[in-house]
Amino acid sequence: MIDHDQPANDKQAYIFIAVAGVAIYFLSAEVPRFADDYCHVIAPFRFGDLPALLLSDYHGWTGRLPAVAVTYLVFSTDHGLLWFHLANGAAVSLVLVVVWRQLSHLHHIQRMAVLFLTCTLLWFSPHRFGEVVLWKSGAIGYLWGCVLTLMVCHFLSSRLRLNLRDQENSRSQIGTAMPIACLALISFGWLEHLSIAMFASTTLLFAWCQRINGAIPRDAWVIVAGSALGLVILIAAPDNYVRASQIGYVDDAPIQLLDVAAVAWQQLTPLMLGLTAATLVATVAGYMRFRQVGIIMFPVFLVTIAVMSLLALAATPTPAVVERALFPFEFFMTIAAVMITGNLLAARNEDGKPWQTDAVHPTVVIAGSLCLFVALLDIAHVGLTYHDLNLQHAGRDALLLDQVSMAAAETGDTAIIALPPLHIREGLFHTSHSTRNGSQVAGRIYISDITPDPTHWRNRCYAEAQDIPSVVLDRSAKHL
Repeated sequence: MIDHDQPANDKQAYIFIAVAGVAIYFLSAEVPRFADDYCHVIAPFRFGDLPALLLSDYHGWTGRLPAVAVTYLVFSTDHGLLWFHLANGAAVSLVLVVVWRQLSHLHHIQRMAVLFLTCTLLWFSPHRFGEVVLWKSGAIGYLWGCVLTLMVCHFLSSRLRLNLRDQENSRSQIGTAMPIACLALISFGWLEHLSIAMFASTTLLFAWCQRINGAIPRDAWVIVAGSALGLVILIAAPDNYVRASQIGYVDDAPIQLLDVAAVAWQQLTPLMLGLTAATLVATVAGYMRFRQVGIIMFPVFLVTIAVMSLLALAATPTPAVVERALFPFEFFMTIAAVMITGNLLAARNEDGKPWQTDAVHPTVVIAGSLCLFVALLDIAHVGLTYHDLNLQHAGRDALLLDQVSMAAAETGDTAIIALPPLHIREGLFHTSHSTRNGSQVAGRIYISDITPDPTHWRNRCYAEAQDIPSVVLDRSAKHL
């Protein structure tokens, strides 16, 4: 069984969680705008225009209304980017808060070590961390959707676990469930394959709980109702597959499933593959050793969501961008790994005695601290790299204004603007790269620059946002 009587000491943890959020805030602020970031700039923007913009997107492009609404607000309002940076740091902090709250039964020292481990794994495991966590459009589309879904998972599993432990004294609280149902409505309208995976996993969880306990509290059904409504609105968008049809969608589920499996095998990092195997083995072994549902309930829920997200990719338009669409799998499998680690550390034998001795404590602390130290070194390198990249980007903006002024003074019109490539220097875990050789999307450094083709969609979005006729990348120019 799991010991739920450990004394709480939250102050140190919440200080660490706040520092982690501040670190992501500064990293996000240093990442320049790229690609899609320029496609959602509406000038002049009025809040009254937002419903019409969302309706247009819903009928002509995508059903992801919450994500699209946030994107327009971030890139088209005066202080939108500042609020994005704050919210992105808060999103990472919320993940750590959920982990901390879920492991309330763990010894404080071990609990802090698992928190360190969580930060390290989230930093190194995703194969496109820079694209889905630090890049503005990517974070809104993927990180935020995963965080909102994790919060719904936390509330729902906590409610079901309470019902399993004490059904007689567990009363439904419909009033408390309503805000969570609203959160579920929003989160399930964020990302197609994640929402399908979450709904399927919730259905399986309910079936499991009914089998071992015989009843599901009514407030849990209220949360599921909000989830179902959000999923229906998302999937029912009239032209949900317009994007997929434009970039070549194959309407054959077996072929798509094989494609998803092949890309996942190629794209997932060795750390992520090893973590997945270790999580599955630890979950099965933990249940076989202790025969306690509480040890594996939340980890199994998260693992199911992760696996279902891969299966759902074969039935949605997103396989066209399957590389970054793998992030929900990476995210939920990573959280499942730290959950099963914490639960096994806190597990007790049937006689109530811990299965492991206090000698495990310093081992866990040393391992967690070393992992965090390595992550901090890389965070510093990544931060300096993005800072340098941001300075280059600002220099290009100034160069663009100079070229526009010169062209207008000489010809009375604005010609095609040519900009030099961006360059990143070699860091601790990343190599040097120049955008004259194309974009870089893997790893923690993300660059998706304009191209030498003025008709490319990234060039057109950039030109429209800067209010110039056209722009190209001059590959022969020197870096700033």
